[in-house]
Amino acid sequence: MPFGLGATESLIILGIIILFFGAKRLPAMGGAMGKGILEFTRNVRDRPDGDESEKAEDAPTKQTLDPTGTDDGVPRKVGE
Repeated sequence: MPFGLGATESLIILGIIILFFGAKRLPAMGGAMGKGILEFTRNVRDRPDGDESEKAEDAPTKQTLDPTGTDDGVPRKVGE
């Protein structure tokens, strides 16, 4: 079993989940989790490789923001 759990521990955890969320809601939650995992794996697989798609000279520069912000609550670039 995953994470070193036996059958008894898995059944207890499943029972607690059913009590907490309800048996009617579990299929919808499982479907949503499956869609989320599928979308995540697609994004990871389709992500362009940084070495080929962007060269160091073509990469946009990042602007460093002052984490403290200003009196008006709008963060400013460091040095402004």
